[in-house]
Amino acid sequence: MNRSIKAVSELRNKLLWIVILRVVVLTPVLAFAAILRTQLSVELLWIFWIAIYVLSFTHFLLVRFLRNPILDFYLQLLTDLSFLTLLIYQSADFNSIFVPLYLLVITYACVLHHRRGGILATLLSILCYVGIISLSYLGWIPFQPSSQAFKEIALRIVLNLMGFVGVGYLGIHLSERLQLMGVELGKREDSLAELQALHNNIVNSIRSGLFTADLAGNITSLNPAAEEITRYSAAHLVGKPCSVIIGESGLRRLLRTDFTRLRRALRNEVWSRDAVGRWRYLGFSASPLLSQADRIIGFTVSFQDLTQIRKLEEEVRLKDKMAAIGNLVAGIAHELRNPLGSIAGSVQVLKSDLELSGDRARLLDIVLQESDRLNKIIEDLLCYAKPRDPILMPVALDRLLDETLQLAQNDPRFTSSRIQVEKPNNLYPCLANPDQIKQVFWNLITNAAKAMPQGGELRIRITHAQHYLRIAFRDEGVGMTREECNRLFQPFAGGFTKGAGLGMAIVYQIVQGHRGKIAVRSRKNHGTTIILALPLARPVSESPEFQSDAVASGKRG
Repeated sequence: MNRSIKAVSELRNKLLWIVILRVVVLTPVLAFAAILRTQLSVELLWIFWIAIYVLSFTHFLLVRFLRNPILDFYLQLLTDLSFLTLLIYQSADFNSIFVPLYLLVITYACVLHHRRGGILATLLSILCYVGIISLSYLGWIPFQPSSQAFKEIALRIVLNLMGFVGVGYLGIHLSERLQLMGVELGKREDSLAELQALHNNIVNSIRSGLFTADLAGNITSLNPAAEEITRYSAAHLVGKPCSVIIGESGLRRLLRTDFTRLRRALRNEVWSRDAVGRWRYLGFSASPLLSQADRIIGFTVSFQDLTQIRKLEEEVRLKDKMAAIGNLVAGIAHELRNPLGSIAGSVQVLKSDLELSGDRARLLDIVLQESDRLNKIIEDLLCYAKPRDPILMPVALDRLLDETLQLAQNDPRFTSSRIQVEKPNNLYPCLANPDQIKQVFWNLITNAAKAMPQGGELRIRITHAQHYLRIAFRDEGVGMTREECNRLFQPFAGGFTKGAGLGMAIVYQIVQGHRGKIAVRSRKNHGTTIILALPLARPVSESPEFQSDAVASGKRG
């Protein structure tokens, strides 16, 4: 269907060119005839001139508005042959300067309608020319051979007829070859279009990000997966340096690599920010982009988002490290607990037996207080080293949060802080151990207060996800660096001067025991957001409301 429409459009364009060609050729030919002073009078030449423009304008309108261009082709062919025959008839000369114009008619007939047009134009030209000759010998045309010999006239007539046949044959042959080449070219264009479409489909179907860059490292093209991973549009990225995707370090390594010596693809892993400012851990593989002459003209880079894999690896390493530390801590705690109990008991006996006052009594009180504090730390160590499996039950998380906040209001650390809670009206229950979750809430709230020594706002937001209840604690405190975030859940890695540094390690352990998730987002001097995700007692059907509150893992740091 498309080919037929294209063929009709091409034929219309060719017919328009014939209209223009008729005016361009016949106008100087008639002028030349007037200069040579043929038997055509000046008045008659003017009539023919006017007739040329009238016929050309008429055919122009027919080409534009006639639905069937083949019909207009036949009309133009018959009009041109009749016009030429009338010119030769009026000139009364078998060798008139208008006779070669038959060859032009035959030529354009072959080009426009190939074999049929060429044969028809050749036969009609021969009939018209032979008809004029016959009419002249019958005396219907005032033909005067003047001084020319009959044999010379006959030879010229034969040569003209042979010229008609020869041009017709060559025109048909060349037009058919041209037609075959057009068909072959059309097939190759279709094959190329199909190959291009297949190439585009393959590139667009690849789930890995893919982009090409020039030798300067500027992006020239990319696939939809690259847009999806980076959150940038193609219009934004094309022309930009590829450091937008693979970072400055990745760009430097790409430009410094000598691919003529490197047999394998360049591989690297980098941290990079996407369009919304989130960190992504990308693994990319770069290869040279070669021209047909095997010259490097750019780079082809494929990349994948390894953020989740990186986080899983970090979680595994953290669990292994915490398990090793837990075993060590358990042994040390047992060794310390017995002598510490003996020391505390002995000091208590001395205090009761000896009636001390002043500084000595105060020193004994200090020993007892520090012994109690050390005993509390040892209990925390044992709790961390040998956690108990939580007994889970459906609980209302907002009620546990309210109870924890009531305790926090009486704590002097919260006098300069404001706490704001956002939660939906109908909150689904989640599976949790109430005591342990209240411990988690308390640790997170107290840490937020410690991070805001000058005061600030702590925003707690509870939202639904498909299978989880999402609780985000966002403070306006001092924030953390990436390294501090990576050490946050490790024992004895607390960032505050007071405390043993076990609070967040125990929080992590409790959340893992609940089969939940915990993530942290923080920037130095820009506050910290800690996100918990605890499993619901029953799943919530996925809807646009809950899709927007999907559990976010985020990048640490």
